[in-house]
Amino acid sequence: MSIRKKILIASGVVAFMLTLLAFGTIDYDVSMNLVNKESLFGEFFNRHGEFPVGLVMLIGVGILFATRKKEKTVNNILGYIFAIPFMFLFSFFIGIMPFNYAYEHTEGSIPSGMFILAIVISVVIFTLSLIVIKKMGRERLMKYRKIALLFVLLGISSLVVVNVVKIIWARPRMRSISSIEEFKYWFEINGLSFDNELKSFPSGHTANGFLMVALAYLLPTKVWRNRFMIFGIAWGSCVALSRVILGAHFLSDVIVGGFATIVVMFILEHILLKNSDLNVS
Repeated sequence: MSIRKKILIASGVVAFMLTLLAFGTIDYDVSMNLVNKESLFGEFFNRHGEFPVGLVMLIGVGILFATRKKEKTVNNILGYIFAIPFMFLFSFFIGIMPFNYAYEHTEGSIPSGMFILAIVISVVIFTLSLIVIKKMGRERLMKYRKIALLFVLLGISSLVVVNVVKIIWARPRMRSISSIEEFKYWFEINGLSFDNELKSFPSGHTANGFLMVALAYLLPTKVWRNRFMIFGIAWGSCVALSRVILGAHFLSDVIVGGFATIVVMFILEHILLKNSDLNVS
């Protein structure tokens, strides 16, 4: 399927959903009826749902570092200066994220014992990533170089696009409003704001959760890539549902969050992998 057809299909489905949610109080009513702040399902994906963005960025940076031209002194130096710190940063993101969300609504910060545990987990992840790329070797990883570049660009694009739109839209989160009178439709741009409670549209959790789909590019056959794509979509959908269940987002927020990641991924796939059989459709 061509990139144009993929984007048209995805856009058509999302446009239909958003059109329905633009009328009456459907977005508000459906979202409110799904809320269950005691949900274990919601809490699990709240804590672990963004895991894919850390993993995608860690793998991407790691492969680019491993496949640098070592014979060029500048490349070697820049590789160590930029890649190693970023690899640890994303390892730390993976390690700290569950603890960060577990204590996000409690007074104070993460308990020192939990923080130390997160650091230990981060160091283990970082160390294992270095061992893996060293064991695989530069020649073996070269075939994944374009995929690694796609991972890094996808992760950065998803984070930047979603967070810029959040600031511009300034939509109140579901949990921060008490009645339909305070509700803002998804298409209403409310002005610049850096207040976290005014960063509902679109859902960053969902955008990051759908990055799980991109990991399918690493699999050796199209059959397994397509199977993993289904898992990735299921993961992203669970993250989306969890954000509504916990009252952090409206239904329209999570639809646009997932859509943003998928469309950017399709575009990058077309640019970087158009002459390859690597695709997830």
